[in-house]
Amino acid sequence: MATFDGDPVERSGMVAIFARWQRSALEHQHQVKIRDEAAKRADESMTSLTACREACRAFGIDPDNTDQLNRAFAVYGAEAAKIYNETKPEHLPAWIIPPPPPEPEPTSDVARIPAPTLETPSPPPMPRIKDIILEFLSVAHDIELGGSKAADIRGYIEQKYSTKIHEKTVGMTLYRLLKDKKVTRKGHLWFFVPQPADTKNPGATAPGLFEDQKEQNDVQTVAPEAELE
Repeated sequence: MATFDGDPVERSGMVAIFARWQRSALEHQHQVKIRDEAAKRADESMTSLTACREACRAFGIDPDNTDQLNRAFAVYGAEAAKIYNETKPEHLPAWIIPPPPPEPEPTSDVARIPAPTLETPSPPPMPRIKDIILEFLSVAHDIELGGSKAADIRGYIEQKYSTKIHEKTVGMTLYRLLKDKKVTRKGHLWFFVPQPADTKNPGATAPGLFEDQKEQNDVQTVAPEAELE
């Protein structure tokens, strides 16, 4: 039986026990609250998803019909993305919709029109990494989407060009562009900096040769890991 007679070993042991007890009890209470709130938000999001699908049907668009849904998205997607990006909470990523490819020039030479094929088309030729990044941030700037994370840019590049790039390539390229004052940074978000008209020097050597070789070395098949933000 405890005597509470001032034994220093007993005192230090009980003090540590009570401190840890209180911490564990309050931490458990906090985590249970987070879990319950997360479960509630997940249920609310699922209810909203179901309501969106039913609303599509009300406008005559079957959400299970991929062709109908894609045609509707081609018409309304860009405007929807703008509203989403203006109203989304900070923990959700930006919604970037690449601009549609230009329409082919009309031709009367039917022989030049290739026959339809079921083969998967090859990805477009891959420009320099820094050019892709500047174009991506420029589009986001032009349509007022705000900044973008390095991870979002990397995902866009890998998806569009069907390749894997080194986990640090985008981040290091962004820092080089930051040094050149072509982009700016706020926290984890990167922003495009509009440039004045370039003044070309006919006697200057071609820029970016070293960077091109380095970027080619960075483009490799690797397992995607944490993106440098």
